[in-house]
Amino acid sequence: MKKNNYKFSETLIRSTKVEIDISLINTNSSIPLNRFIKVYKISNFWTGKFFIKRLIKKVFKYKINKKMIWNNEFWNKISIDIYDSKISHHEYDLLSSRMLLHMSKNRFKDVNKYHLLIDKEIDLGSPLYISSESLNFLGGSIVEDNIYILDGSRRLAAYALSQVNPQFLVINIDK
Repeated sequence: MKKNNYKFSETLIRSTKVEIDISLINTNSSIPLNRFIKVYKISNFWTGKFFIKRLIKKVFKYKINKKMIWNNEFWNKISIDIYDSKISHHEYDLLSSRMLLHMSKNRFKDVNKYHLLIDKEIDLGSPLYISSESLNFLGGSIVEDNIYILDGSRRLAAYALSQVNPQFLVINIDK
C-alpha cells in the first residue's frame, strides 16, 4: 500500500551522526515505469532495470542483511511515485564543516560541486528510494512504512547544503 507521508532522519555519512531530517508528502503522481527505466540515471551514468536491481541487492546485503529472492513480477507490480520534500537540519552552518571533516575528499568534492550547481538552479534530479513493502515483496521481512535510499546520497547532501527541497522518487508496490 502506498504511504502518503514519510518522516525520517537520513545519515549523510556512514558511521557518523551527520543527519538531516526529511519529511515526504506524496504528490499522488507517478512516473510511468518504461519512461523511468529509460530516463533515470543512476549515479548520473547508468540506466536500466539491471542497475536498479543491482542497487536493490545492495540494500539487501548492506542494510537489511538478508538474501534477496527476486520475483520476476516485480517490474509489473511497482510504481515510481513522486514525493515533495522538506529537508531540515538543526545546524546548517555546521553541516558543511562536518561533511568536510567526515567525508572522503572525493565525496566531499562531488557534494560541493553539486551544491554549486544547485545554487545555480540546475536540476540534478531526484534521489531514489524504495519502500519496505517493495523489499518485502523480494524476500525481506522488515517493518513496513520505511524507505531505503537506492541512489542520490551525494545529491541529497548537496540539496541539504543548499537548503533546497527536491522531489523524491519512491519505488512502491501497487497492491
